[in-house]
Amino acid sequence: MSKTGTTRVTVKSGEPRRRGDTDWARLGAMNDQEVVAAARIDPDAQPLTPEQLAGMRRVSRVKVLRQRLSMTQVEFAEAFHLPITTLRDWE
Repeated sequence: MSKTGTTRVTVKSGEPRRRGDTDWARLGAMNDQEVVAAARIDPDAQPLTPEQLAGMRRVSRVKVLRQRLSMTQVEFAEAFHLPITTLRDWE
């Protein structure tokens, strides 16, 4: 993984796309209790502690941010190069 937290995969022309090893049929057959049990044994999917939750910062909602900037949806979308439909979906 890169420093930005984004993984880039390059596929050469003509090569098939690499598929993961996920057994989707098995996952689809699991009930809610089995899903929770499987998640709890995954070291990368552990719930956050109260201390970790307390240390997280809230992220402003797009509509609140736009209103604080006194911008219309159109102005905001143009300023940040967003499709207006995406902004409306977010709000």
